[in-house]
Amino acid sequence: MLSVKYHITYWAVAAGAVALYQFLALFPPCVTAFRLVIGPLAAYITYASLTWFCRGNKRTELALYTHQALVAYLLIALGSITDYFRMPNEETPKPTALLHLLSAFLTVGVLESLRQNRRDIEPASFRLVQFGPRTELCRWSWRCMSAHLASILVCDAILFGVLLAADRVLHRVGGMSLRYIVPYWDWEDMPYPGRLGSAVVAHYLGGPFADMAETVRSRVSVF
Repeated sequence: MLSVKYHITYWAVAAGAVALYQFLALFPPCVTAFRLVIGPLAAYITYASLTWFCRGNKRTELALYTHQALVAYLLIALGSITDYFRMPNEETPKPTALLHLLSAFLTVGVLESLRQNRRDIEPASFRLVQFGPRTELCRWSWRCMSAHLASILVCDAILFGVLLAADRVLHRVGGMSLRYIVPYWDWEDMPYPGRLGSAVVAHYLGGPFADMAETVRSRVSVF
């Protein structure tokens, strides 16, 4: 994204949601309650975020605090569905905390960008690799094309460094690899026999890493 402040805030909120869920997961009824309400709650909050900007003048501070409390509850509840994510190899440890962190980052970023109707604070997706980072340059202009291509190369280099660092940390912490979570890492296809949903979700879990690369590029690059 193009805002360092929001990028850091999203990570902090996501980390807080993970920490709270790890504590609440010690009580099985809490996990069951999260799984029961996460679907309807996600649908309601998405609708509320979409319509918030149109009714902004009619919103009160109480409505804002209520909305934020519901979003926080949703972010915490996301931890209850990480168990459904299947790894290609059943013997591979499942990094549930990391899965929760990445999904919470994406969720809070998308909901907040919808609520404020701002694309500059929306998390980047892994499509960043194909289309390049968001800039104010006109990519179809001959004058700006070389600068845009240079911006893509810089962002891809940063993304490679971020993925490499994250992969090394996972390997040292628990013998895990990022290629089981983020698609196309290590240049190998991710086999998900019988569980297409996990492969689809994995594609979007690469978004926070792409967003990190885009945010860093927006600060260090002149393009």
